[in-house]
Amino acid sequence: MYTLFSVTRAIALGSMLFLAACSPSEGTASTNFSLKRGKQDLKIDPSGHTTVFTFTSDPSGSDLEAYQANGGQTAQSVSYTGDRAEVTWDERVSPSDEVRFLGESYSSDWVEVGTSDSSATTFSITSATQVGLGEDAISVTVSGPWLIPSEVEDTANWSYSVSGFAQDLSGAGIVYDPVAASISFTLGEAAALHESFTLTPSVIKTVADVSAVYDAMNGVSAGDSIAPMLLTVE
Repeated sequence: MYTLFSVTRAIALGSMLFLAACSPSEGTASTNFSLKRGKQDLKIDPSGHTTVFTFTSDPSGSDLEAYQANGGQTAQSVSYTGDRAEVTWDERVSPSDEVRFLGESYSSDWVEVGTSDSSATTFSITSATQVGLGEDAISVTVSGPWLIPSEVEDTANWSYSVSGFAQDLSGAGIVYDPVAASISFTLGEAAALHESFTLTPSVIKTVADVSAVYDAMNGVSAGDSIAPMLLTVE
């Protein structure tokens, strides 16, 4: 037979369990809000400086400092749309990096960065013009995701040959324009342009850290193909 004390105790215990179930706790809050993934979105920012963080719920209101990358990149700005946060960094963040979220009530583990475009960029020779010693020019068209500029403009990552013989590109100038999808070469005095030649890239990656296509390109030049003549002797 139940006593008044036992009934009262049962009611009190039941009320405590009900309130505990209905009241939010730190663990529940962490479960309802978490980082699902981070992606380099090259449609939003083809330079690779923007990462889209996707959460399980709306992250708006979070401090900019909460977004971190393991390569030392610093978040410069953030915008929110639904459960997404678009973070722009001072330096490129690629699939070679990891990101995390450090909030006041929730902190994520490091997650790998995905990308919206993992395709390999290709090259093709557009034109080649014999202008004069040290001024001969080659134009190359780029197809695919943007490339890492420092790698494109490094002469060590290109080989130029004539009839199978390597030519010296150490004095050449290379300018990469990602918006125009073009690369302009101005050959130095040690590598004059010939009527036919081969240009081959190497060790060049996209902003998503995908190796470009390193096929050799055969080109034909136009312009001043007449050898200089001695006119007078003094």
